[in-house]
Amino acid sequence: MSVEFNCLTIDNHAIYAVIDQLLPYLKYDPDSEYRVLDLDKEGIEEKHLILYEDIFLPYCAESSRHFWRHHRNDSHVDASWYGEQTCLSMIHAINEKARWLLCLFAVEEAIAEHYIIPKKRMDIIVRGVTCSVIDGGAAVHDAVNYWIDDSCKLKKKNKRPGQADIIRNIIIQSITEKIEEYENRPSKRMQYR
Repeated sequence: MSVEFNCLTIDNHAIYAVIDQLLPYLKYDPDSEYRVLDLDKEGIEEKHLILYEDIFLPYCAESSRHFWRHHRNDSHVDASWYGEQTCLSMIHAINEKARWLLCLFAVEEAIAEHYIIPKKRMDIIVRGVTCSVIDGGAAVHDAVNYWIDDSCKLKKKNKRPGQADIIRNIIIQSITEKIEEYENRPSKRMQYR
């Protein structure tokens, strides 16, 4: 089976959603090829470091490689360059990873706002919901209801009779809105020619 990408139509919407989240925390460093993460900036979280290292840097490297080696007719082409389709496939893979991580962080933030769950258990729930939705194609409602069970304790502010179902619906709505926001975002055309 052959899959071919076109640099004008390849999806990179999730990558640019990540870049938008990182923009307030990126700074220029004359010693670096790309912008660097300002670790001293207020509000920076572990998720920003993960998105920077796993999405931003690989995307910058691949898009730069694509531009300089293919479209600028760089005469020095070594064994690390396998052609446009390979490079675009890498960008596609980075976009899919960005999509997965964006969903993972949306799920984690929505759940952590309302529940007190030990870190180990939270990781299992968050990954379970994300895998069910992104990899398994499950509805957010079904995934949340499957993975959040009675062992999850509501935070004090939410401990009122009947609140558990209301909180689940709020979490489901929050995650659904975030995923739709990322999915409905248009890709940016990669015009190098």
